Formats: sequence, C-alpha cells, structure tokens
Amino acid sequence: MTMDECCASYKRSISGQLFICLAIGDLCNCLGYALMGISRTRLYSKILQTSTITHQSSLTCAADVYVWLRVVAALWPPVVQVAMGFDKAACVLVPIWYRRYLEGRNGRLYPFTIVFVGLSLAVALMLAVIHEGKPVSYYCGRKAAFTADYGRFLYFNEIFGYFFGLLSNATAYLFAGRILQTSAMKRYLAKSRYTLVISLLSSILVACPNILSVIMSQTHKKLPIAVSESAQWLSLANSSKNLFVYVAMSAEFRGRVFVIIGMRRKLLLSHSGNAVAPSANDFIHPAIIVLRKHMSVPKPPDKGRGIAVQ
Repeated sequence: MTMDECCASYKRSISGQLFICLAIGDLCNCLGYALMGISRTRLYSKILQTSTITHQSSLTCAADVYVWLRVVAALWPPVVQVAMGFDKAACVLVPIWYRRYLEGRNGRLYPFTIVFVGLSLAVALMLAVIHEGKPVSYYCGRKAAFTADYGRFLYFNEIFGYFFGLLSNATAYLFAGRILQTSAMKRYLAKSRYTLVISLLSSILVACPNILSVIMSQTHKKLPIAVSESAQWLSLANSSKNLFVYVAMSAEFRGRVFVIIGMRRKLLLSHSGNAVAPSANDFIHPAIIVLRKHMSVPKPPDKGRGIAVQ
C-alpha cells in the first residue's frame, strides 16, 4: 500500500458519511418539534374559539408532517451511532476482518442505517392504515398515529442504540489508547473522542430520560407534563450538541466555523512554519497498526513505500 493509498484510506473515513446522516436526523428532530409546536398552538387556539374538539384517527394523525419527522429522529441518530461505534470497535478489535470487509468500502454502513429507517417507516405506515378507524387522542402524536407498541419500540430503539454506541466507542477508545502510540493513532484517538463524547451526551440526554419514561408509563396512565416536557427539551439539546462538541474539541473545525460565520477572515496558521512534515507512517490506517501489534510484524522503513525521494 503506497502513501497515497494509505492517506486516502485514512481521510475517506466512514464516519464522515455517518456524521452527515446524524446531522440530518438531528435536523429532523428540531424541525419536528418546531412543527409540533405550531400545530399544537393552532389546535388549542381553535378549541378555545369554537369550544369543540375534532375527533382524530390514526390516519389523520399520520397526515401531520411533524409526526414523521419525530419518528425519523427517533430512528436514525441512534442507529447511526451504533454504526459509528461498530466501525471504530471493529477497526481495533478485529483488524483483519475490518481490512477485508470495511476498509475502503464506505458504502457498507450508512446504507444500512437508511434501510433500517425505511423499513421502520413502512411498518409505521402499515400500522396507521390497519388502525384507521380507531379513535385516538385529539392532539395526535407518534403513539396515537402508530399505536402505543410502536411508540415503545421508538423508546427502546433510542435506549439501546445510544447505549450500544457509547459502549462500543468507549471500548474502541480504551483499547486503542492502551496499545497504539503512533502519530496516526493520536489523530485517530482525537477523532474517537468526538464520537465518544457525542454518544455519552446522547445516552445522558435521551436514553436515560427514556428509561424513566418507560418506567413511569407502567405506573401512570399518562406521563406527568413535567416529565414529558423535560424529556423534550433534553432531546432538543441532544440534537443541537454536535456542533458545540466539535467547536469545543477540534481547533481545526473551530477555525473553519469562525471563517464561515465571518468572525475571522482567514484561518490563522501561525504555527505552521514550525510544523514537522509528516512521515509515511503517520498516514497508516489504524487497523494496519493493530495488525502489526498482534502479528509482531516489523514495521517497514519509510523508504520504499511508494514515496518519491528527491
């Protein structure tokens, strides 16, 4: 593998495409809550003006766009974090398998998340059609549109998805930090910290409140408003956290954000003059380093790895 191939393999990270999916899912959550607020405001205003309540069915509730946006938000981000954690854990725990099936095949993971979301949405639509004539709560919602069982499925998807993402990211980070000390792995660990912090915050802000909601739903016919509203605010905070995590933890990302929003006219590269040019070994994929560690294969010198020496 030449330096160009190693560098390309390192830069075209699967996580890049998965982060796009994660951002879209979080955007759906924010839009879903915004549209839900507008819909509820109009509904309550109409009730106050007319003193009448319109009866709803599963299909009429499913016609609201915000319901589908909130379903996507409950499905996509958790499974994306599962894929992120799986990718990083496989890279350091089973490097041979990773190099054979995942390295350089970026299309293997994010389509899986899209298929999962698509199938789950198809099931939701089928449930809405099956229960078309069943009267539901007048203010609608995911449980009203797609049954209470489907609502519980969404809760458990978020709980297990975020916790699995946290466990796999933490395992990969701790294992890699214990055995790998190269420049490439330092960059790998730096990027792993971002996903680890994101999965940790998602577990705290979404998974834990969902556990509380599931427990309280078994003892209460309806969740207290204080609990449901707090969970909604925490969910919105979770959907907004990724930008702040990267701004706080990545100097390069922070500089680019400042350039985009006009706070700085250009990136300040004041220290670039003292930087040391990277060697070929700095671009070796983490999975290759793990393979060398386990197989005790001596690391080849920088020369003869496809680098033109002037």
